[in-house]
Amino acid sequence: LGLIAVLALPQVNFAQNLQWQPTNGPWGGPIAGIVQIGDIVFSGAFNGNIYWSMNLGSSWKPIDTIFQSGISDLTAVGSRLFVISNQTLCRSDDSGATWRTMGTIQPSSIVISDSTIFVSASVSGIYNSTGVYRCDDFGKTWTRVTQNFSHPITIGASDSLLFVYDLDVGHLYRSTDKGATWQLSADSLFHSLSLHSIYVE
Repeated sequence: LGLIAVLALPQVNFAQNLQWQPTNGPWGGPIAGIVQIGDIVFSGAFNGNIYWSMNLGSSWKPIDTIFQSGISDLTAVGSRLFVISNQTLCRSDDSGATWRTMGTIQPSSIVISDSTIFVSASVSGIYNSTGVYRCDDFGKTWTRVTQNFSHPITIGASDSLLFVYDLDVGHLYRSTDKGATWQLSADSLFHSLSLHSIYVE
């Protein structure tokens, strides 16, 4: 059973008459993420394709690059596009035309908090990479802010808050200091669930 957690902070007003409309694609299985850079909207699909739209989703075109193992997460910092495929983090500086691998960690989820990149890594790789990492130079160098999580599969953030979900214990944790310290946010709400995405408003 999967779940998307939407965390609403106090004193946030939501529009009362929101209306949803289906887009014309993108096609390729489940969508891992949607981000916007300028006037272009990007989405990553399970089939390994990254799609782009210049009309807010009315039509989509695939980027030539195809990731063989599918896209598990997608985000952007400024004009830079980041994807996670097969637990490998890749970055593009030219709207997806070319890509390069960033670091040796094996992340499962990526999020941006006030221009700082955070990833959760839940697979022990070359350097036993399980933990939460932060980066302030667009993916070049990484610092592990904590390794106290046994299986941190999902991460979410706002400009001031950071959340991580540990699958092994079913706990949701919160940090207010960029990952230096963590507090238990929910200890039983997500037991027996696989939390795929965290959105903080």
